[in-house]
Amino acid sequence: METKHICHKIVHILPKELIRVIQGFIPNLFLIFTNTFYYNNYHYLLKETILYNKYDKYIRYIVKNDFDFILNKILNENNNNKIWLSTKKKYTNKNIIYNNFFYFLIDYCIEKDSIKCKNILNNYLKEQRLCQNRHKKNKYLHIRWKT
Repeated sequence: METKHICHKIVHILPKELIRVIQGFIPNLFLIFTNTFYYNNYHYLLKETILYNKYDKYIRYIVKNDFDFILNKILNENNNNKIWLSTKKKYTNKNIIYNNFFYFLIDYCIEKDSIKCKNILNNYLKEQRLCQNRHKKNKYLHIRWKT
């Protein structure tokens, strides 16, 4: 933990010219998450490197860490939103079956306290006029009655 803090201080002491030279040797794929400039210019490299079956995991990682900038960028640029809203594949989490990935993500935001991502998803659903009675569309498994 201390070495990370020390390295961070050392990088700020280095001259900017030296930092630019060092960055020239680092692949753009690794620089994507350093600042918004690199993410805006090279985020397409992520989509090429993440396998299709791992993309859901990547989105969950974004939501878990409340990376609202990245989620907003994905929602605005991606055609996957139609896939996320399709009801072909059901998602289950904690004995709840969600009709689509979007509904799952909203509950996942609540579970992980990702308020900024939740607001982005809710705003997107409102723009698409798909936010009515979401809670009624989820199915619960193993409902147990208390006696």
